[in-house]
Amino acid sequence: MADVFISYSKSRKAETIDLATELEGRGFVVWWDKEIAAGETFRDVIRAELERARAAIVIWTPASVKSNWVISEATRAQRRGILIAVRSADLHVDDIPAPFDVLHTELVTDRPAVLTALTKLGVMPSATPSGPNPGSEIQKPRPWSRRAVLAGGGALSAGAAAALTWAWFGAQHTQRGANPPRTLRGHDGAVSSVAYTTDGRNVISGGWDQTLRLWDPLGEKEIRHFEGHRGVVWCVDVLPDGDHVLSAGDDATLKLWDLKITRPIRNFEGHQDAIWSVAVLPGGRRALSASLDTTLKLWDLSNAQVIRTFPYDSRVLSVAVAPNGEVAVSAAKDVLQTWNVADGTRIHEFKGHEGDINAVAVTSDGQHVLSGGDDATVRLWELSSGRELRRFPGHAGKVFAVAVSPNKRTALSGGIDRTAKLWDLSSGQAVRSLEGHTDSGESVAIAPDGRTAVTGSRDKTIKIWDLTGTGADAV
Repeated sequence: MADVFISYSKSRKAETIDLATELEGRGFVVWWDKEIAAGETFRDVIRAELERARAAIVIWTPASVKSNWVISEATRAQRRGILIAVRSADLHVDDIPAPFDVLHTELVTDRPAVLTALTKLGVMPSATPSGPNPGSEIQKPRPWSRRAVLAGGGALSAGAAAALTWAWFGAQHTQRGANPPRTLRGHDGAVSSVAYTTDGRNVISGGWDQTLRLWDPLGEKEIRHFEGHRGVVWCVDVLPDGDHVLSAGDDATLKLWDLKITRPIRNFEGHQDAIWSVAVLPGGRRALSASLDTTLKLWDLSNAQVIRTFPYDSRVLSVAVAPNGEVAVSAAKDVLQTWNVADGTRIHEFKGHEGDINAVAVTSDGQHVLSGGDDATVRLWELSSGRELRRFPGHAGKVFAVAVSPNKRTALSGGIDRTAKLWDLSSGQAVRSLEGHTDSGESVAIAPDGRTAVTGSRDKTIKIWDLTGTGADAV
């Protein structure tokens, strides 16, 4: 997830390079389409990055005001309330296209104005600055490839990321697993979602290549893949029967799958924007979905009908359900909220995170909530009151995924620093740091018996980790 998305015309790349380089030097994670990685769909990659960015800078030039791509990106950014408009010196303000001509627009070279606009949006650097301190002369770092920016690396090289991870984590007692992880390969893009089947024998994954895939982790092989989504598959959840899976993604639809059939058996339409999270309720008859269209929806899985819509005042990034099925927890910017599933009323707000909260999970006893966000922290909350009980600092950047072990003793988190971290929930200490991915960690899950964990990454791989002896597998 980038701090800043830059929209521009390729015929005027110089302004973009200068702006991106300076922002990266100040510690912002910047995304702009210098090159599209092989196997990734141009439109889907751009849309996904724009939807996840915290701010979008549109550079108006004589060429970009005529670009349908730039106008489309500006429209989506304005709809989300994250648009910052700047212009080149050779473009008159009267030539900016409607409706953007009514917005205040600074010159792209006015860096203080750009930084002020980012501050007003609440967007602060999420990486360690690669250049001198703000206010001093900026020294341009080496150019970054599109792939490095897609990794959330921005101003971090692999060596710098490793050094930063050690600086954050070296003071704690950590341990790598004695057994190297198994690696599953087959996705043609980032792996954005992973889950175990209910018996723990198989893993299901969803990715940027618009597919779901079923894996045999012991044999390290793909069993079959599922096609039907038109865009990134952001989330998957397995129904209690173990034979069916619910998925959702960039195409604003949910799809129900029989794991023996490679086409969806039911489609759910009703959201107006990408769906980032789904949670199947106990019993497997209903499910909740969280969308960038600012709603939660409760679905009847038997007929694909919406039972209830929960209105929100911002994008909804993640949702989880208590084991009794009566309470749901949703995550958005700065705040978690609990809901009465039966009537759709709000119960509590959990405040403490700074920025987007990207992931949420509920412990198997229904007493606690785990969350992870852009502020590089994992937090444990009391479900009944919304009180923060414990904070787990240690990730060197944004946390994108969390999972709790079935025995409630440990939790797993993954994020932009390319590691997954296993935590002792009672002490707040790191039990193990799982290192092996070469790109940002997008998704994590723990097996039903707690003996293994699975992680999905933007490096297009899935890794299976041995957790025996860590406490996750204790009964």
